[in-house]
Amino acid sequence: MRKYALKIALVTLVSSVALFVALISFLSFGDSNSTFFLTIGNALITFSLFFLLVTPLIGFVFSLYISGKRKWIYLLSHIICMATISAFSFISIMFRYFVPFAP
Repeated sequence: MRKYALKIALVTLVSSVALFVALISFLSFGDSNSTFFLTIGNALITFSLFFLLVTPLIGFVFSLYISGKRKWIYLLSHIICMATISAFSFISIMFRYFVPFAP
């Protein structure tokens, strides 16, 4: 497990950032009435919310098994990822689709 810890931590970090960028781009198309954007957006939101909440946690756990100075860089980046990306994606989806008084 220690052998692949660095690769898994890096893949989870990169995939979280890439999916967050894709989610933000589809949330910007939320005002359009196109069925294509609504269908793709709903599927992306369903997948990405779960993925963005779980992936930084998995990367954080695997970052604990990295040895050397890179360990602290990966630990801090996963904590930042959990605090910003996961929280922002959860809040933006909740306010956009589930809260009736949201703008």
